[in-house]
Amino acid sequence: MVAGPIAGRLLADYGAQVIKIANPDPSGNNGFHGSFTNRGKQTVFLNVQSGQDLNILEEAIKGADVVLQNYAFGAVERYGLGFETLSGQRPDLVYVSLSAYSRKGPWKNRRGHENQAVAATGLSHRYGGSDEWPIYQPYLISDVGTGILGALAAVLGLFERGQSGLGQHISTSLVQTATIHQGIYLFDGTEAGRMSEPTGSEAVGWSALQRLYQAADGWLFLGADSAQVEDLIRAVGIPDCPSTNTADDAYGPFAQALAVALRQRTCATWASVLAAEDIAVQEVREITQVAYDPTWHGRNVIRFGKNGERRDNAPILGHRPGAWPIPAGAYSDPGPLGAQTSEIRAQFQPIHLITT
Repeated sequence: MVAGPIAGRLLADYGAQVIKIANPDPSGNNGFHGSFTNRGKQTVFLNVQSGQDLNILEEAIKGADVVLQNYAFGAVERYGLGFETLSGQRPDLVYVSLSAYSRKGPWKNRRGHENQAVAATGLSHRYGGSDEWPIYQPYLISDVGTGILGALAAVLGLFERGQSGLGQHISTSLVQTATIHQGIYLFDGTEAGRMSEPTGSEAVGWSALQRLYQAADGWLFLGADSAQVEDLIRAVGIPDCPSTNTADDAYGPFAQALAVALRQRTCATWASVLAAEDIAVQEVREITQVAYDPTWHGRNVIRFGKNGERRDNAPILGHRPGAWPIPAGAYSDPGPLGAQTSEIRAQFQPIHLITT
């Protein structure tokens, strides 16, 4: 689960001094995290089961404005690192918890990751369809969204502290984010039941006018309006066009006629032809095309740098221009996980007074 590290990265991107505490003996704890979540941070290996390391962490928290923690309920509390304990020492501390499940209810102690969240909230089932197997979703839609919510929670907590002088505990979760993404489907679209949608591994779109089609050199998504049907027919050139009464059917005769016509020319050709009619169409691209797209690099959405596997000149996330300058540290290589362990240990080593 990388929601917490993403929240910290976003705060670092906007100028916060962020220290990431990592397990000294993790399994696969670096990888893509290097460029994806650790940029702009100092990272340190600490073992909270060690009294010495726990003291160092407690010393660091004394001067912190915000604590972000990324564990299930009870995991950090057993070491005295929960909000109730820390806020007793620091009433102005802003404490943000990010976990797979809510911190209340019967699942609060469960561990989980992205895939458990999408399984628990209906996403896997929705994409699989009511009559099919659930579909596995490997992308981090809930992790990234929860990280954004976590960063927002930290900022709002600091704003409230500026008003009241008090800190607070704010929590969010992967299941909350996954549910928010599906808000429109939580309501019945018709009297007959929930709003219908394209589902299943063979789904191509909502209708003949809003769906995927295969061109001569790849796939594209057509996004035409019902008022543009005649313009679409003329631009595509469909001889003996079947009735457009089936335009609402993604698999009907009109969709089949469009599929045959669109297969004859390239994606680039259709983009030009349909743009002239003000009809939306987009080529379906692979992620590698995006990673090396000069427009994306020109906008600094993506840039070249050292990635989490320590490979130089690799595509990594960039920084969009903000309302204030991006901190220089956000552009620098974060180094391997734990790169600042010695410095952080020395900085927050508790001082023990010896009297005689």
